[in-house]
Amino acid sequence: MFGFGQKKQEKEARDQRAFAGLAWQATYETQKEVLENFDRELVEEMGVTYPHFGTSQFYSGKMPIAEDVVAYILGFVFGYCQSYGRDESFVGATLVYFGEKYEKTTNHYLDEFGLKYYEKSFFEIFEAAWASKRYLHDEANGNCFIEGLADGKDYADRTYEIERDYSALKWPDTVEKLNLTGFRRIINGFKGQILFSKELMAIAKMPIDWNESQIDEELLRQGFNPNDFK
Repeated sequence: MFGFGQKKQEKEARDQRAFAGLAWQATYETQKEVLENFDRELVEEMGVTYPHFGTSQFYSGKMPIAEDVVAYILGFVFGYCQSYGRDESFVGATLVYFGEKYEKTTNHYLDEFGLKYYEKSFFEIFEAAWASKRYLHDEANGNCFIEGLADGKDYADRTYEIERDYSALKWPDTVEKLNLTGFRRIINGFKGQILFSKELMAIAKMPIDWNESQIDEELLRQGFNPNDFK
């Protein structure tokens, strides 16, 4: 009996790691695609001189731990697990594995852009949000959670169908089911904040090789206070 129970626990842990990895891959690839397209748009259409300005602002602005992003991710992981009939206790452990991958990826970008790590670990952030259920008490974040829940279940349902029958790739709604529409909406909201920030766009268009005093002089010329950027 003991051996059987241990094997069952080990299988469940493997499933949790697998679900966490697949959910992370879906959200990360979507985020990466949207931000890389935004970076190109800024350079090619807006005259920005920094090649990864949008992505760097996403991480420096702590968007990975913004409440709407966290609420969406909680929903997405829950929806993904729900597609396979897993309960809330299974989801809680899956979120731990997801948080480990999410933190490792985010810290990689923070290192790349020379930014400080966030104060709390992703395990702490997800655990606090999950335990408090605060995303259910706020309408905006509650909507993000529901969007994540729907996107996660749709994504898992359709990828499972594709694995069983490749013709599902040609179904009219497959692209929509795999699109993570809610996550794209949240990141597009972030993009709007950057585009409508005159201060950020002013800095983004300055020559990359300018030193701090040259940047300050240009900010003053344009009517900005350099201290607001420090």
